[in-house]
Amino acid sequence: MIETEKTCFFSGHRILPAIKKDKIISLLERSIIEKYNAGITDFISGGALGFDTIAAQTVIRLKENLELYGKMRLILFLPCYDSDINWNIDDQNILSTIKFYADSIEVIEKSGYTSTCLKNRNRKMVESSCCGIVYKTTNHGGTGQTVAIAKSLDRPFINLADYFKSENCEYY
Repeated sequence: MIETEKTCFFSGHRILPAIKKDKIISLLERSIIEKYNAGITDFISGGALGFDTIAAQTVIRLKENLELYGKMRLILFLPCYDSDINWNIDDQNILSTIKFYADSIEVIEKSGYTSTCLKNRNRKMVESSCCGIVYKTTNHGGTGQTVAIAKSLDRPFINLADYFKSENCEYY
């Protein structure tokens, strides 16, 4: 059972700047640890490629340290059963591994892919959380939509892309 006051959602772009990937992972790990130390135990990933995958893998890696993060849980909110049907085999295998290590998996559209399943998944992630960690550089797409939902529901979030705004970067 998800306790909203102990839950954080992830949302971010599918394509991340390769030159910044290691720094994004470092910031993400630090942010997850800060949330965990503040009482957040459950972390929701939407199971998409890019940031969602990296976030899920980071939670899995942290959970290996039972002494420090023994109560941490990874929850997957998948938009539908076949959300990875058009992915290449390597990406499908990554999602399969994440599913294996997830503490809980919720499929939003049980009947399969629909034109609204991604939006419904995003809304459900935000509604089930008290806060979020995102990587957003544009208002377009699912991440922009998820952040708009978070703002409308007064859910605070950390945007890791803000860190790069102060640097001379092609992407921030």
